[in-house]
Amino acid sequence: DALGNEVWSTAIGKTSTSSLIKYDEEGVSVEIMPDDAGYVVACNRTYVQYSTAGDPPAPIYTKIVLYQLDIAGVNISGGDGIELRSNATLPAPLPNAGAISTERVSDMLIDTFGGAISYVLTGYTNNISILKPDPYADKRYDLTDIFTIRLNESFGQLWANENLQYGFNGRDYGTSIQVVNDNNPATEPWYVVVGTTENEWDQLTGNFTFRNIA
Repeated sequence: DALGNEVWSTAIGKTSTSSLIKYDEEGVSVEIMPDDAGYVVACNRTYVQYSTAGDPPAPIYTKIVLYQLDIAGVNISGGDGIELRSNATLPAPLPNAGAISTERVSDMLIDTFGGAISYVLTGYTNNISILKPDPYADKRYDLTDIFTIRLNESFGQLWANENLQYGFNGRDYGTSIQVVNDNNPATEPWYVVVGTTENEWDQLTGNFTFRNIA
């Protein structure tokens, strides 16, 4: 409350039904619904594989998951939340083509253009855009792209898959997103994503040579 006293707290996360697969979840961003009826929490869910041979646990991939809480903190989105792009896989010619892709969120906002609620998230993915120029056909040094997605009120994807990721050759991360609105109710808002990019591979040193704020 206004005095800093705890009003409620809650723990949310997916429950494992297997001894070989567990889930590590971290909350990243929380937004208050426009009508003050509750909250939306954006999290990263990492799938971790355990071995029967006693090998150390190994992360497999990470997915973005959203939870809806009512004003009292009760999870009303179902126990496992809403996992985004659960079955998205890496395309050829990426080295691990066919494997489940990773998406991680770093920021989220709620947009109410036209009176409709939409959720816009940014972060990064290893499901990189394969259309950008690259001296290596298998994209071996193009590791992550900035990932931005817009969802409707029911958490359905609004943008086409090919418009979700962008960046240079290297590691690109989206870190923050803001909505820009010219106060014209007939004009859809647009979004500014702040992130970091690595855009040149130095074959002599084996390093990316530039790291920029994008």
